[in-house]
Amino acid sequence: MKYRYKWYQIFNEKLKVPKRIESQVYSNHLSLIDYITYELYGKVPLTCLKEKDRKILDKFGLEKILNLDWELILTPLGHTVNIDYINILDKIPNTEEKINEVLYELLIEIIPPEKYSKKMKELFTDRYCKIEKKDNETQEEYDLRYIKMKYNDGKIPLEDIVENWAIFKEKRFTYHLNNDTQNSYGLTEQDIREFMNKNELIAKLVSKYNDIYKFIYEYNTLKNQTQKREFIKKFTDNLLERTKSENVRTWEVLQFTNEEYKAIFTYSSLEEYLKNTNEYYAELLIKELHDLSPDYIFTTQFPFELFQSSNIIGFVALYGLQNTCEFDKECGNFFSNNNFYMLKNMYEMYIHYSHNAKDEYKFYIPNGKKENEVYTKDSFYEIIRRMLLNGPTNADYSKHAPYYGDMKGEFRNRFSDMFIDENVPEELEKAFYTKNITPSLLKKYSNYIEALRGKKIGACFKREYVRQKNENGWLIHIGLYESLEKNLSFEEAIEYIFEYSDLLEIYSNMDYYERKSEVELIYEK
Repeated sequence: MKYRYKWYQIFNEKLKVPKRIESQVYSNHLSLIDYITYELYGKVPLTCLKEKDRKILDKFGLEKILNLDWELILTPLGHTVNIDYINILDKIPNTEEKINEVLYELLIEIIPPEKYSKKMKELFTDRYCKIEKKDNETQEEYDLRYIKMKYNDGKIPLEDIVENWAIFKEKRFTYHLNNDTQNSYGLTEQDIREFMNKNELIAKLVSKYNDIYKFIYEYNTLKNQTQKREFIKKFTDNLLERTKSENVRTWEVLQFTNEEYKAIFTYSSLEEYLKNTNEYYAELLIKELHDLSPDYIFTTQFPFELFQSSNIIGFVALYGLQNTCEFDKECGNFFSNNNFYMLKNMYEMYIHYSHNAKDEYKFYIPNGKKENEVYTKDSFYEIIRRMLLNGPTNADYSKHAPYYGDMKGEFRNRFSDMFIDENVPEELEKAFYTKNITPSLLKKYSNYIEALRGKKIGACFKREYVRQKNENGWLIHIGLYESLEKNLSFEEAIEYIFEYSDLLEIYSNMDYYERKSEVELIYEK
């Protein structure tokens, strides 16, 4: 380069650069980065550059240097990363034509994804998460965006990688592991991928309830698959122990989703768990499950945690899990409404005291069902009909008969005589379905008596048993209102109820030992 200035001058006019840069130019201490940044090439002699920087320029030539990814080089990296780009460029052969690609490979495990240049983000999609912020984003969308931001910042722990594996299994995360202060076991990306490829279902639970770093490290030290499976089974068995209040304090009881239970029983024994909950009925349920899809019990509308209840296992095992699920779907969520109230109480209402039920009201062996025979759909509908019609088997059932008036679907269509017109007063409607209609209530709503025509009025009244001698002279209990319905016309039954309403009310309010034989035999009149 030729100059027409005196020895003590370099420029004809003042450079339009900060004083700091001007000082570096005059002291021959200019960096290559500033040389390019302030476009000083062709304006100042190369002797103004630092010796090491000048050698890099000489090595590659100005054209290659100008084509470097200067967005990457000039991006502030913060205090945690200090990159000497001159040293890095010095490692690249002068014959290399694709300097940027080589530079990227040298930097890829040194800088966090957020510091990548635009070119790098486009090139390394497996190392950078594209983030789009939406207006009025949901909490789920916000959480997902936040996780991706942590990844791009290079500050995402292994727990988050595992719990969001659907996103990160396609990403590289060596940089994150190398900079993770929790990774004291020195886990590599290969270690994580090998574990996740075989144990993705259970990994989230390990991350939540164990030290995921230690767990994967110990798992990888085991010699064969049998040992590895037993290692995980020990963990899942422990989780199952903690789902039962008798094993841990109430506030420490664990609850899982159906998907999580499905993952747990990939290793632990479902059959053993059910038998420990209800040994008597579990065999029936297990037998049915063998004939269904392997994960059927985890894909129903019923949370698997309900099967921690011996009573629920007792009901679904006796009448069929599939029957119960399909009935619930077809009939307005009868079992699952109100936090699964009916499913939780069917056993106590209809099975626990079933030995108390009179022969004419038995329901759980309809149509001569044989032992271990599977109930058909029609049989199951008949079972539910008998249960609701006859009421709980507890002797004091009238205080516990469930309201079923909001049942929809096929059952209501099949057995319309068990449902009253929706236009009747709420008090009468509730009493009808809970078997608490009394003579005085019927008198109160006498204009709605016609709504009871064709209905099972014997089952909607508060049940009163009276004693009567049978043909052998034995005193037997019969249902008073059921007997009226059976032996009289609708009009005659209503007339009878009105005529003896006072006596019936007195009788209804007596306890068992107060009832006199002459009152109990009013039916004979």
